[in-house]
Amino acid sequence: NLFQKITLNRIKTMSEEISEFPNLYTSTTVDASVVISDHFLQAVMCINTSGSTIFLHFFDATSLPSNGATPILRMQVETVVQKDFCFASLGSAGGLHAHNGWVIASSSTRDTLTINTANVALSVMSV
Repeated sequence: NLFQKITLNRIKTMSEEISEFPNLYTSTTVDASVVISDHFLQAVMCINTSGSTIFLHFFDATSLPSNGATPILRMQVETVVQKDFCFASLGSAGGLHAHNGWVIASSSTRDTLTINTANVALSVMSV
């Protein structure tokens, strides 16, 4: 589909800057959250399909935390827009490190998790 073609082209461009070829997760449908078992997050591409601003919450976890949890990182994504976040230049292994792995969730609130219904299409590069 068109989203996957755009995603793969953008990911290929971003991966040229990264020395170790990353694992790639790409949504096949819209998601409310994803679990990434790798420990280094290198890049995230998000398309917000909802009619309102969302907040991507990033957790050092192996499963989705309960509503009210505080993320270690959050990114605002405006209505029906694509946002790219590149973390490859951070950290010694080229990315943001999490001890347990990463959970990325769509939240309707900024500071603590209020899980949204499935409303984001994600592509994630990690090692």
